[in-house]
Amino acid sequence: KGILGSSGFAIENIQKGKFSVIYRPPVAGKYKIEIMVAGREIASSPYTVEIGAQKDLIGWAKGPGVEGIHLKTRNPTWFRVFTPTASSRDITVAIEGPAGNVGASQVK
Repeated sequence: KGILGSSGFAIENIQKGKFSVIYRPPVAGKYKIEIMVAGREIASSPYTVEIGAQKDLIGWAKGPGVEGIHLKTRNPTWFRVFTPTASSRDITVAIEGPAGNVGASQVK
C-alpha cells in the first residue's frame, strides 16, 4: 500500500466527480490498484496491472480498436500508437482475424 502524499503519485481534481490519477511505478512487476470513495471500493476495484521494465517500453497503443470498445463488423474503428523513441518509418501494423489477414501496413 502506498503512502498518501508519496512522490511519483498524484490525484488531480478535473471537475466535479472526475479525477485524474498519475503514478510512476518504481520497478517492473505486478501492481494492485485499489480505488475507494468515502471508504468504499468502486466497481471493479481492485485492478491488477503488469508494469514492464523501462527498457522494454518502446511504445504502446490506445483506442477502441485495440481495447475492444463498441466494435462491430464493417464499422470503422481506430487506435493511436505512441512511440516516444521511434520514428514513423519504424512502425508496422498487421491485423489478423478469424477469416485470415485483415491488413498490414507500414508508415511511409
